[in-house]
Parts: sequence; structure tokens; C-alpha cells
Amino acid sequence: MSEFGAIAAGIMRRRPRVLRVPVAAAYGAGYCAELWSRFTRVAGILSRDKVAEALCTAWICDHRRAADELHFEATTSLPAGLAKTLAWYREAGWLKY
Repeated sequence: MSEFGAIAAGIMRRRPRVLRVPVAAAYGAGYCAELWSRFTRVAGILSRDKVAEALCTAWICDHRRAADELHFEATTSLPAGLAKTLAWYREAGWLKY
């Protein structure tokens, strides 16, 4: 996640900030964000599900099995794909940078 965050920060020309909060507080913030999204009818980027994803300690992505079994070959690099995703988030109004 730190590498992913560093790539995203570089694309957005920002310095990454790491904020460590207690798990209960993170879930509480996710719950409040979900309520706010329901109230405003605007999709948010924080939820309890996103908190659960962030708490995973070992995200490992390996394309080798997909390459072997499905003959998959990624045509877009992580930085290029992330740049497109962040641009879409900006256009949708979810991020401002």
C-alpha cells in the first residue's frame, strides 16, 4: 500500500501523508462517511469496506498465474493505469488536485 500511495502521490504532485488511527476510529469514520453519502446522495470514497481493505497487511498481486493459465498480459503499467483512474476521479469530483 505504501508503494501504491507513493505512486499516486507522485501523479498528483503531492507529498503522501500517513495517518495512523485506531481500528475502531477508522471503522467509525467509515460508518459516518456512509451515513453522509446516504444523506447527501453523493458517493464517497470512504466506507467500512474501504477500511477493511486498508487493514489487509499483505496485498500481493502477481500476474504469473493469470499469464500461465489465461495467457493474460497487462498492456497498461500500474503508474499509467493509476494516472487514468485518478484523472477519472478528478473529473467525477471525487478528488481535487
